[in-house]
Amino acid sequence: MFSCCRAAMYTDDLYIEYHCKDDVIRRLDVSQSAVGYFGFYYQQRVTTPLGLGTVLGVCNGQLYFILDSDAKASHWADCHTAQDFRVKNVLPYDAPIQHASTVCSGGPSSDYHNLKKIRMNNKEYQIVMQSANGPCPVIALANALILKGELHDIVPLGSSAIAATSLRGQLLAYLRMPHPPPLVADDAPSKRGESLTLAGLIREKLEDLR
Repeated sequence: MFSCCRAAMYTDDLYIEYHCKDDVIRRLDVSQSAVGYFGFYYQQRVTTPLGLGTVLGVCNGQLYFILDSDAKASHWADCHTAQDFRVKNVLPYDAPIQHASTVCSGGPSSDYHNLKKIRMNNKEYQIVMQSANGPCPVIALANALILKGELHDIVPLGSSAIAATSLRGQLLAYLRMPHPPPLVADDAPSKRGESLTLAGLIREKLEDLR
């Protein structure tokens, strides 16, 4: 999900490494206990005095975020508490994503996801960003298939957002293919006492959302 930076996720202790504006790569704590201290959560969309952005994590008591207009992480040096941040007018982001109207036919009020351009193995991809829209399993599946090249047309390069209904529709169409590649996972019991695979659970969720 990161552009123009060296990023690594440590799943045990919830840290990422991110290239900051002073050209220092910092290890940011993205756990809820750390980020929640400031009243936010990891990857929450916010509007700041410097523009729209996304919350990252905490390093040395400072909350770092990335602006839509800048690929490197920023922070305010004089903000050390949640109260300080409120004074700086960092508010929960509930406005439309910039330029999203070019890909969201439903207009600014549509349910949509921001996109991020990344480069992997000398190839560019557009992946789907997590936001308040959710749900996480759908986004995780979409990004896995995009990086595998299975859904290379789902988010054309150059787009800045995708309608959530479009994303779910394309994933559902993929799962309904006559012979889609299998999604291997342990079976999981459902409330009805049936045994469902991960693919079945995701398909069921997509059907509910439609």
